[in-house]
Amino acid sequence: MLLLALACTGSPGADSTDTASVAELRSFGAAFDADVLEAHVRALASEELAGRKAGSEGDALAVAYVQEALETAGFEAAAGGWEQPFVDSKGTDSLNVLGVRWGADPRVGDEIVIVGAHHDHLGQRRDGSYFPGANDNASGMAVLLGLAEAFGAGQALDRTLVLGSWGSEEVNLDGSRVYVEDPPSDLPIDDTVFYVNLDMVGAYEARETLYALDATRGTLAREVVSAASASSSLNVDMRYEGELSDSVNFCEAGVPEVFFWTDDPDCYHQTCDTADRLDYDDMSAVGWLVGDVLDRLLSADLDLAGPRAEGCPVD
Repeated sequence: MLLLALACTGSPGADSTDTASVAELRSFGAAFDADVLEAHVRALASEELAGRKAGSEGDALAVAYVQEALETAGFEAAAGGWEQPFVDSKGTDSLNVLGVRWGADPRVGDEIVIVGAHHDHLGQRRDGSYFPGANDNASGMAVLLGLAEAFGAGQALDRTLVLGSWGSEEVNLDGSRVYVEDPPSDLPIDDTVFYVNLDMVGAYEARETLYALDATRGTLAREVVSAASASSSLNVDMRYEGELSDSVNFCEAGVPEVFFWTDDPDCYHQTCDTADRLDYDDMSAVGWLVGDVLDRLLSADLDLAGPRAEGCPVD
């Protein structure tokens, strides 16, 4: 249906020694296979979607693609349905897409961990050319959909997991702001204990670095990312604070967070941000690392209530 068939190919498993610690916890199958991630990126960055500008036909196609993938993976709609409609600060009708797996542990099942990425981009120029937005942010969406496959139906989760696909990020971070200010009634922000942001994770080769922004010293983010990255061949830099992405809205609401990002010095917000230039093998390793981080965050063995009570430690 729709474009989802494009993302259903690829060989099972992931041929990487990076994944050993995750594989012991969960069988992720082909969720982070490089071919699967590339198929998602090519679908979302295609000419048919024409840059996914908020409110455009391409944006609507992206929303439908994401919703179908979440539902197929076994996620459920939140109160109010799969879509959270809103009018962004430019007056455009926009949408968030939300999928939920409810926590099963009697102690921490009501605690919510959110992983989010934005599906919108910049749209078209007057001359008809368009901004594909492959790295920004079809790459983050591809990993998000990999997480949907990995954490979908078939296993119980201790904590509640929400996957959020944000609209109008390119318009003042509006989609995630709307969610934080007015979440669905069954997903109160006060019960949200951690947020993981995925924005531009497909250009690892540019700096040979994955930045885990806001995982600074003394944070819960530093603890879980350090543990997960110990078995990864990726160079993970945890020294810097993040800005200009959806993690800002969650931090301002007091939710501890981490923002995964790769630098893209040549094609950020340019028409050259195309699917053919991304680094899918390393994006696969990013997916496995983020999956490991999420496994740790969802485990009842890790205290998230204490850090949540202290608020977001990033200035």
